[in-house]
Amino acid sequence: MTHLAANLEALSRLNPKIAERVAAAEPVPCEVGIAKDGAAWIESGGVAQCSRKEPLREALHLAESVDIIRAGLFVVLGFGAGHHITELAQRVQRAGIIVVLEPDMGMLRRALELTDFSAVFRSCVVYICDGTEGEGDLAAMYHGCESAFIAGVSIIRHAPSIERVAPVPIVGEALVGVGGPRDRSRHGAGVHTVGGTARMMVEQVDEGHQHPLPGGIG
Repeated sequence: MTHLAANLEALSRLNPKIAERVAAAEPVPCEVGIAKDGAAWIESGGVAQCSRKEPLREALHLAESVDIIRAGLFVVLGFGAGHHITELAQRVQRAGIIVVLEPDMGMLRRALELTDFSAVFRSCVVYICDGTEGEGDLAAMYHGCESAFIAGVSIIRHAPSIERVAPVPIVGEALVGVGGPRDRSRHGAGVHTVGGTARMMVEQVDEGHQHPLPGGIG
């Protein structure tokens, strides 16, 4: 059984372009299976996108490491098998915005085939970016969400995805701001970035005030 159709329908609510790209993508060559906890696992190119034994426990551990009180915007570096997105969304609910950077549409398609995320996509504010978005796309995406920036930005590193995500220019130029006195929250290590659109947008919202932005990764 594939969950792709239901996931794409739900995903298109906030991410119509990404839904189209996933639908047109070829699934990434990989090994897949079902862990003892009933969740799907994916391994591609020798890299497991989640635990083969207890992916749900692993995902919960990552989600619980995130301080959801001190942030309103949660930037996740990598979708992987997606279980960590589900766990984070269940914690954040509609109190914040989740932005996932996943440049590999074939990997994303495989995850959407194996696991039902439709309830998450319908009930929570989850945006997925593939790194091709320009400043205009991001500005439109964040329109009306200024309070999330003001609350703070938290970066969540999905370790198996870092090799895919690190080279994407949007990490450094258009999605997260790094360095300087405004910076605060971070989770994990592995990607060094330089601030861009996120900082510009916050400054436009309330110029001259101190807004907490991520302290970077690394």
